[in-house]
Amino acid sequence: GLCLLSNHHKHSVTELEVLSSYGSQVRRKVIDRCFIDEDGALWIVDYKTSSPQPHENKEEFVARESALYSTQLLDYKMHLASLFPDARPIRVALYFTCYPYLQELIL
Repeated sequence: GLCLLSNHHKHSVTELEVLSSYGSQVRRKVIDRCFIDEDGALWIVDYKTSSPQPHENKEEFVARESALYSTQLLDYKMHLASLFPDARPIRVALYFTCYPYLQELIL
């Protein structure tokens, strides 16, 4: 978790507010954490404070939450890719505060 919050990353931003338009609607989005790592990849990280159900193990919980939030993260990824069309790799992940655990999603 501390690595995510480090200000040693290039262009690290917490609570990045972006606006996007869908037809005639403008939507406000807040991305929990963005930064550029040492390899030049742009990371989009969404923090999750949820907890597993009593019957779920860690793997089941992470899989369920990943499926639940993959559309949201894909939307963030596509939006930032349109704002920064420099062909830099964009990586997305969920960070689960209850474990702590970072799960990268391949989208």
